[in-house]
Amino acid sequence: MARLPYLEPDQVAPEYRDMLKRNTNLHKLLVNSPDMARAFNGVGGFIRFKSKLDPLAKAILKGAREMVRDIGMSEATFAEIKKDLSNEHMTDLVLTIAFYCAVVRVLATMKIDNEPYYKEVLKQYPIPGVS
Repeated sequence: MARLPYLEPDQVAPEYRDMLKRNTNLHKLLVNSPDMARAFNGVGGFIRFKSKLDPLAKAILKGAREMVRDIGMSEATFAEIKKDLSNEHMTDLVLTIAFYCAVVRVLATMKIDNEPYYKEVLKQYPIPGVS
């Protein structure tokens, strides 16, 4: 059970109801702080729709694992990835990884209940602390 309430549109000021269009528990909880939720959604929107990163590569996955496990990417992995990416792409990559690390930590700390359709994804890609 979540540690904070999931808010429905009628519980949110009209100017923030657009943030509940996705109708996920994550969004319903984040809108407890609507201005922060809007900023959070802005970063997520940029990552999903505007980032210039190409789909995954082995070195990028290694860098992501290092950022999750060791907080930061090693010099060797960063240099390997940087050979093929511009400064803009490197910045997008690091912030994308950091953003999704933050999302997982929010889900786990707030004990957000996953919607039924996420259950299959979580079976394939389990996240510690998230059920």
